[in-house]
Amino acid sequence: MVKEVLERFDVPPSALELELTESMMADMPVARTRLAELEALGVRLAIDDFGTGYSSLAYLSALPFDLLKIDAMFVQAIGSSSAADALVESFVRIAKALQMDTVAEGVERAEQADFLRRNGVAFAQGYFFARPMPFSAFRDWMLRRTSSVNRS
Repeated sequence: MVKEVLERFDVPPSALELELTESMMADMPVARTRLAELEALGVRLAIDDFGTGYSSLAYLSALPFDLLKIDAMFVQAIGSSSAADALVESFVRIAKALQMDTVAEGVERAEQADFLRRNGVAFAQGYFFARPMPFSAFRDWMLRRTSSVNRS
C-alpha cells in the first residue's frame, strides 16, 4: 500500500520517514517483515520516543531503523544529574554503533543544544529553535535564516 501511495503522489521513498514507537514492536515477527518491506522501498524508519514505554534493545538490533529519536523526557533532564547525562550519551553511542542517526526531541535551552551537539546528536527539535507557526510565517522564518547563513 505504501508503494502505491508514493507512486500516486509522486513522492520518492527517501522523502518519507515513518516514526514508530517501541510499543508498536510488540509483535516482532510481523514488525520485522513490514519494516523490511518499507526499508526495501527506501523509506526511512525512525524509532520514536526511545527509552519510554516497552523499551527493548532487541528492537534496535533486529529491526531496520535509520533514526533513533531520544524522548523529550531525557532531553529535559540534561544537566540535572550525571545519570541523566549518561543516559543520553548512552543512547547516542548505541545509535552510532548501529549506524543510526539521532534526533533529540524537546530541546528548550541552549545548554541542552550544546550538550547534544558535543555528543554528536545529528538532529534536534524543540522550542529552542522555533515555536510552532503557520506555513507563511515558517516560509519567512526560513528565508531569514537562509539569508543570514549565506552572508556568513
